[in-house]
Amino acid sequence: DIIENIERSPLLSPFHDKVEFLLPVTYPEDAEYIGIIKKTVLNSKFHYNVIEQFLSDEDIAHLRVASDIFIQLQPTDMLSGSMLEHLSAQNIVITGSWLPYDCLDQWGVFYRKIDCLELISNELYDVLNKFVSYKTLTCKNSEIIIDKFLEETQIRISMTKDATGTALTVS
Repeated sequence: DIIENIERSPLLSPFHDKVEFLLPVTYPEDAEYIGIIKKTVLNSKFHYNVIEQFLSDEDIAHLRVASDIFIQLQPTDMLSGSMLEHLSAQNIVITGSWLPYDCLDQWGVFYRKIDCLELISNELYDVLNKFVSYKTLTCKNSEIIIDKFLEETQIRISMTKDATGTALTVS
C-alpha cells in the first residue's frame, strides 16, 4: 500500500511537517474503501486531506493547479484525463513504469517512473530533495499536452500558478 510505504519510510521523516497529501476519493463512491483510507491516515506522521465531496470540473482544475506532485500508481491505466491534467498543470508526476505511457516519452514529457510500489518512498524523497530542478523540467509539459491533445477538441485551457493564487481560463 502506497500510504503505508510512505509512512514507514525514515527517508521522508524530514518532510513530515512540510508535505500535505490530497486524497480525492470521490469516485467511485465506496464507503468501505474510504473508511480504510481514513483509518490508515488517522495517526499519520504527515498531513492528509481526504476529499470525499463531489468536485465540479472547476474544483478539479483548481485542485490540479494547486498540487505540486501527482502519484499515479494504479495497476492499469490508459493515459487518463487526470494524468494529462496533472501534466498540463506542470505537476511532477510519479508513475509506474508498467503503465503504457510510451507516447509521453516520445513527445519529451517530463515525469518520473518507478518499477514497483515499494520504491515510492525513495522516489518521493528524490523528488522532494530536487523539487526546484524537477519542477523546472515540467514547464514544457503543458505546451506538449495541449499541442498533442487539446487542439483536436478546439478547447484551450490555461492553468497558471502565481503569487496571488490560481487562475483557470477555458475558451
